[in-house]
Amino acid sequence: MSLWQNWCKYGAARDFSNVVFVALRTGIGGGIIINGRLYRGVNNAGGEIGQMIINYDNGLSDKGIKGSFEHHASATALVRRYLELSGGQKSGSANKLTGKDIFELSYRNNPEARAAVKENAWLVGIGLANLIAIFAPEIIVLGGGMSEARDTYINMIRKSAFANSLENCRAEVKIERARLGSNAPLLGSAYYSMIRLAGKNI
Repeated sequence: MSLWQNWCKYGAARDFSNVVFVALRTGIGGGIIINGRLYRGVNNAGGEIGQMIINYDNGLSDKGIKGSFEHHASATALVRRYLELSGGQKSGSANKLTGKDIFELSYRNNPEARAAVKENAWLVGIGLANLIAIFAPEIIVLGGGMSEARDTYINMIRKSAFANSLENCRAEVKIERARLGSNAPLLGSAYYSMIRLAGKNI
């Protein structure tokens, strides 16, 4: 997905060479472009953004990592936090709730949903602040289902990220939502295939 968002003529990261893509969904994934090239790391294992630690004192993820970005800021985390605030963990409908449901409840001024979304946006921003400090990218592109929430959510993320990062690192950073939506993975795969068939690397 990050390949296409960076290189496509219409992607949010067009014309940028230093990009971090963050997929906000039931888990958190991403990709990193440095000087116009995809960063892969050893064994192609680089870019596991969701596994960086943002709160070591709380929360063991399903991958056995304590306090991970994914555990605290994903859509799964949003639902879990809403249930904690609303006391709905034991409800029969609890297992059917999605992140989108919590956003919809927040739009209807449900106090627990609004609090959960606000807290989630702050935690997403904390994760982005870490990425800003490490990479000082030109742009961070937010994708995944959560990035399709209203502008107020994206603005809260920006506020948190900028409040928790160094001025010289954040000075040129833009934080924008992805533009290609659910078509991005398919288009990115097609683009990558064409590049590889041409005997080139990204």
